[in-house]
Parts: sequence; C-alpha cells; structure tokens
Amino acid sequence: MTEIRELTHEYFENAYQLNVYSFHFKETEDSKERLFNEHANGQVLGSFSDDRLTSVLIIFPFEVYYHGNVLKMGGIGNVTSYPEVRGKGSVRQLMEKALKEMKKQGRCCHICPRFPITSTVSLGMK
Repeated sequence: MTEIRELTHEYFENAYQLNVYSFHFKETEDSKERLFNEHANGQVLGSFSDDRLTSVLIIFPFEVYYHGNVLKMGGIGNVTSYPEVRGKGSVRQLMEKALKEMKKQGRCCHICPRFPITSTVSLGMK
C-alpha cells in the first residue's frame, strides 16, 4: 500500500540515495549539501510502499510579481522515483498531494519544469 507523507530530516539519507540512483550523480559532499539545502528550503513529500521511501518531490516556496501584485507560488522539483514503482501511480499521488498543499497554502500557481501542462490539468490544477 502506498502512503504519501511529508518527509522529516530522518529520511534525508534515503531521499539522497534515491536522488543519486535516479539522477546518476556522484556521491560527494557538495551534492549532499546541495540536496540538504533544497530540503531545508522546501517542503519535501515522499511516497512510501511497505514503509520504504520510493518516490520524492520538493515544493519550493516562491513569490512572483504579476501586474504589480505579489503572488505566492510553488515550484515543484526534484521529482524522482525508483524504477520498480514507476508507472504505478506514486508520482501522480505525490503531484496531487503537492497541488493540494499549495492550494491550502494560498499558492495560486505553480512551476514544474519539464512537466507537461496537460498532466497538471489532469491532476486538478487549472
């Protein structure tokens, strides 16, 4: 059974290893520090299967200016998943949860580079 929850610092190493595996970058102190800072500055959501972390994304809080108004915005990034759970809905569940969280926080729009707009519309964000 898949469970979506906000990650605490105790899961950082698991999330880091998932990123190393998925994005094929070398394990260095610099890469670890960079991801640690991303986790510290964002809201990290994780998908768990049988209490094992299998997918992760980060919501980064931003503000944008639109026609002279400041709008709260969320940037979704670092979306990653182990191959054995790809195509089974965990990333979809993470995205749905992320969009609901952003709506709850008053974030009226989002940015998710390299993620088709049609996909976010199908997840309930218009």
